[in-house]
Amino acid sequence: MKLIDDGGCPYFLDDKYLDKQFEDYPLSSTYLEDAASLIQRLRRKMYGAISEKPLKEIWSLFVPPYSTKPKAFYELNAIVIPYGVMLRPFSTSKSARYLQMATVGSQIAKVMWQHFDETGSYFNYKGSQMDSLTADVLSSMGAVTNCLEEQFQTQKFVIDEGITVKYQLPESLTVNSRLADVGGIHLAFNTMMKNNSGAPLPWLSTHMTKEQLYFLTIAQSMCTKSGVYQYAVSMFEEEDLPPFLRVEDMARNSKEFIKAFSCDAKKVTQPACEPFTLVKETKAKPFESNH
Repeated sequence: MKLIDDGGCPYFLDDKYLDKQFEDYPLSSTYLEDAASLIQRLRRKMYGAISEKPLKEIWSLFVPPYSTKPKAFYELNAIVIPYGVMLRPFSTSKSARYLQMATVGSQIAKVMWQHFDETGSYFNYKGSQMDSLTADVLSSMGAVTNCLEEQFQTQKFVIDEGITVKYQLPESLTVNSRLADVGGIHLAFNTMMKNNSGAPLPWLSTHMTKEQLYFLTIAQSMCTKSGVYQYAVSMFEEEDLPPFLRVEDMARNSKEFIKAFSCDAKKVTQPACEPFTLVKETKAKPFESNH
């Protein structure tokens, strides 16, 4: 798997490359016209890439350097980590291990796990599509996929204004994102526990364990203050579910979370959907990075 972590410097700092890319979009004297023209160019490039064999630099259409979300590209067998992820407050070399794994670590683990979701599992290490998966893989994947789809039926939530909102989405539209969330949190947690170092946080650590702080930090990194309109739009336009649903998934489907907070098993209304384990420790070749 290839790790693209140079922030796009080979492309964004190449004047000749940029001039060629924007030659059909001359700038005007009006900011709004220029902004609309550049957005139109980006959308055309993005949708024009559908059904074509992806170019090596296709990720630059989907991941600007200031983005705070890594992305996986199946046919490139690559994950892209933009500079925005590596900056404060998401990343600092002085952070405790459990904080690093809960922020940058969990995000990287999620996009790694996307190569094992219902789509990524059909691509091999060269980025080529495979004809079929083994019976064991299909069985393991099917079990957790069915579990997640059963959980995601018609649901409702109550917003601050006391309004009850009901919604229904096709389970298949969310299953890949939820698979990656469940698997990524599991992978990052186990990585953290292998080296659970770092000074405990003042004040909080007197009441919470490192494991609890790990999950609390993940929830904080997911959450944002938005209104019901933004939640509704994000359900149909964003790759991820709204933050509160992602946190709910974590609390429901992570046995590590249930153990860390000593949750009462009798009050868990639905079974946890554990990630199927396809990742094993090896001494294989490390990531190939173009940094």
